[in-house]
Amino acid sequence: MCASPPLCRFLEKKTWRASMKERRQCSVAAQQAAPGTSRRALLLLAHLVLFSFSPRPANSAQGEAEALLRWKDSLPPPRPADALASWSLNGSAVAAAPVPCAWRGVSCDFLGRVVGVDVAGAGLASGTLAALDIQSLASLGSLNLSFNALTGRFFTPNVSAPLLSVRSIDLSNNNLSGPVPDTLPAWMPNLEHLNLSSNQFMGEIPVTLGKLTKLRNLVLHSNHLSGGIPPVLGNVSGLRDLELSSNPLGGTIPATLGKLLSLERINVSLTRVESTIPTELSLCTNLTVIGLAGNKLTGGLPPSLAKLARVREFNVSKNMLTGEIPPGYFTSWTHLRVFQADGNRFTSMIPVEVVAARRLEFLHF
Repeated sequence: MCASPPLCRFLEKKTWRASMKERRQCSVAAQQAAPGTSRRALLLLAHLVLFSFSPRPANSAQGEAEALLRWKDSLPPPRPADALASWSLNGSAVAAAPVPCAWRGVSCDFLGRVVGVDVAGAGLASGTLAALDIQSLASLGSLNLSFNALTGRFFTPNVSAPLLSVRSIDLSNNNLSGPVPDTLPAWMPNLEHLNLSSNQFMGEIPVTLGKLTKLRNLVLHSNHLSGGIPPVLGNVSGLRDLELSSNPLGGTIPATLGKLLSLERINVSLTRVESTIPTELSLCTNLTVIGLAGNKLTGGLPPSLAKLARVREFNVSKNMLTGEIPPGYFTSWTHLRVFQADGNRFTSMIPVEVVAARRLEFLHF
């Protein structure tokens, strides 16, 4: 049974507007709590709830709505009939929801602040990001505009006003171009997921991305990026997914990537890298997918990679690798399903130990 019924009823109803009389009632209720209850704790809880969950100013929601509407209005015709039809100030699809929380693809927190925008695959062809003022969405955590054929450049970062809430940006499968801004980490320092794949981005991968200490997924494949793989990416200790394939990067595979102890997937296929396979990759013991195909890799396959007991897919096809295929790959990689090593200069056949790979589904040598 609740020691302070008025306070409990208040919490259950989640009343956002509290008069001075209600505040006094909560304080009195806490003071009259059962002897076994901490009155001081109840007092603190009452005041925290009353003052922390104060009503959100209407003009704040209005400002966020207007920022999104300005972007909608900037999109060139023809627009999909129903894609953003709900984005309007002429009422809400859900009467109880504040604008723009009931709009398609817009999610809000319990205070009515916009925390997510997801209009992936909405057919917003030929639109740009220029009129999308995400600076006005101060609580934005996730933005997904993938599969829309958007054009133009990436946002212009405003480093003087960092967006500390942003965790995920997905602009994949559009026609965006220009460079990836080197000021991005200063603007969105808490990014965990960045997906700019399948666009027309060019220039170098900014070395400043090494400052994104919370980054988990870096997906930049299928662009026109050049200038090599920045060794500083090895400083992003929590990185799990590094997807750089189908870019004319050139250079080498940095040995510093061996510092990525959380790395699960690495794909640098078709990136024109010219190097040996660094033995340091054997330190990435969480690796499950290794994609190095279609490059100019030389030397042999490091036997030390047999330490990577979780490998499911391994592809080094169409390189210039020589020597023998280490038998330990097939005895140690108990989860192996795909092994591709065709188009190289190996001096031996597949080792007989391949029979130990009981889960192997695809073998190409």
